[in-house]
Amino acid sequence: MSTLYELTDNYMKLLDYAEDMDTTLFHDALDYIDEAIEDKAVNYEKVDKELSKDELALKEYQQVNYNIAVRVVSLEHPWTESDSNTGVGSSGVTIKPQEIFAIKKDEDKELQRLFKLKYDCERAIDKMSDEQLEMYNLRFVNSDCLGCYDIADRLCYSVPGIYKKRYRLLELLAIEKSLISVDKNV
Repeated sequence: MSTLYELTDNYMKLLDYAEDMDTTLFHDALDYIDEAIEDKAVNYEKVDKELSKDELALKEYQQVNYNIAVRVVSLEHPWTESDSNTGVGSSGVTIKPQEIFAIKKDEDKELQRLFKLKYDCERAIDKMSDEQLEMYNLRFVNSDCLGCYDIADRLCYSVPGIYKKRYRLLELLAIEKSLISVDKNV
């Protein structure tokens, strides 16, 4: 699949040859390029939505250890209504509380999601360059939670440059979450 730059270049070349071409052929080629550009824009939008989710995931990662601890405690000590049965009946199966707790942890989808989030974010952070790590710290770890304009001022970059770096930073997490492949060009 062609890149957006190649499609734009083809579009400009087609416009240059417009006078020399058959009108039907010209319109067919123009329609083809327009469709390809539109498809490319839709794909960019999908990737941007996924990267926005990744940004939320990095924000949630800041609280992931706390959320895991809360979830573990809620599984270990579930709230139950008081039972008027004071142990009169018993079943023939004896299960140790540790086994029950291990089974509950393995089966709890929210806890597994939190563990996966922690694992993916830690792998992505380990792969960040020093520059990306500094931007990550300013954006997500810093108590001020700076926006792109503030980060651009602090790091002495242009705002579009910060957006490109943000995109690459979020792309690392998307790769770790297997949302995009390393070889994929959008």
